[in-house]
Amino acid sequence: MSLLPYGKKDLKDWIHFIESSLLIIGSALLLSGIFFLFAFNWNLLDRFTKLGIIYFLNFVFYLISFFIRKKEFLFEIGLTILFFLTGSALLVFGQIYQTGADVYDLFLGWTVFTFLLVPISRSGVVAGFWMVLLSSTVYLYSIQVTTEKENHFLFASAAVFFGFLCTILDWQNTKFYSEKTKSFLSALGIFFALGFLNLIHWNLFRIHSEFTTTLTYGFFQILFPLLFYGFLYVYYRWFRFRHLNLSLILLFGLGQVLLKTADIFGIWAYGSAVNFLLFGLLITIYTVWAVSHLKQLRRTNATEERIS
Repeated sequence: MSLLPYGKKDLKDWIHFIESSLLIIGSALLLSGIFFLFAFNWNLLDRFTKLGIIYFLNFVFYLISFFIRKKEFLFEIGLTILFFLTGSALLVFGQIYQTGADVYDLFLGWTVFTFLLVPISRSGVVAGFWMVLLSSTVYLYSIQVTTEKENHFLFASAAVFFGFLCTILDWQNTKFYSEKTKSFLSALGIFFALGFLNLIHWNLFRIHSEFTTTLTYGFFQILFPLLFYGFLYVYYRWFRFRHLNLSLILLFGLGQVLLKTADIFGIWAYGSAVNFLLFGLLITIYTVWAVSHLKQLRRTNATEERIS
């Protein structure tokens, strides 16, 4: 039975909501109690007991998730708990045996071992957490492994991956995810893709004096962002309209304008009043245009939906 407009719900809907809320709260309190019980006595446990506890919990929740797979809501809770238990198992193993691994290694292992949970989940919660985990892994890799002169290649690869992921997700017509879930995951992918693209320019902005070739600098500062932003804008404007994704594209575009105008006018190098005036004027013009353009897109899309 569909919900009534303006958020009105009948008695059965409220009963279902209360039951679901109490189940979530009860599960959270139970897990919190177990967690704090073992956390308080953690140093008193030997290493085999620690490993046994964490791997036993993984095994138990795998079994529970398997037997409740037909109950979608409970199944998603089980997968989410498994997602975090996997990371906890890797953390405990590294803590006990002092492997000397970086934080990046922990996040990389966590990303690899939880990848199979992504196609199993239907709500998109696990997929969203996995995308956050992958982006954190890439960023930690840039800090702990690569150098600043190599980070733009890493960030560009990550931006292309997330951009490809969200466009493919919107392009395919399968009913694996609901429309709301696809919209959320697509916006999250756009957020990470454009976030890594802006990190490229922030990284190059800081070390551009160390570049020996202007070709590489020009490609990552001008050509690559123009092609990337152009593709995403065209795709989400005419092929698969999503107002939230277009809003993110224009919002991160403001970051591009900020970095590029700061680089052009050199406002960080010397304080010229004319430079600051031009900088502020350009930012104001872009912001006004972006807001008015988004409003126009919303009205145009609403009109097209009424006609169709």
